[in-house]
Amino acid sequence: EVDARADIYAVGALAYFLVAGSPPFDGDTAMEVMTHHVRDQPEPLSVRSRRTAPAALEALVHACLAKEPADRPATMGELRAALTALPIERWSEAAAATWWRERAGAVAGRGQGAPAERSPATVAVDLGRRQGAASALEPTQLQHTGVR
Repeated sequence: EVDARADIYAVGALAYFLVAGSPPFDGDTAMEVMTHHVRDQPEPLSVRSRRTAPAALEALVHACLAKEPADRPATMGELRAALTALPIERWSEAAAATWWRERAGAVAGRGQGAPAERSPATVAVDLGRRQGAASALEPTQLQHTGVR
């Protein structure tokens, strides 16, 4: 059964990317990347990242990426509470704006010149076709659709 923990997995994948600077899984095709997401454990952030992440943050990101939904935080509220409890420095809006202002050019140009074979795989979704299928569902069913 699919529930909100699919979104928690997605948040974990995004957090992994933000900390490591690369997605949890690479592959030559979208199918290869998806297969890694289904079967494999991501490389520990402490190995993949050029930056040091607090051990508690790494453990939480990997918990979000657990293959079994029952092993992930159960709700976004639970995830937020776990994030808030982490012993890490909080950023103010001003600090975030300063960081972005100082690094925006480097971040925006990061992917330029990358060889095509190293570009991340993507998946195209026909949203028009899916919209027709979703409109046939009851509103309570819509909140439970998605990936495991």
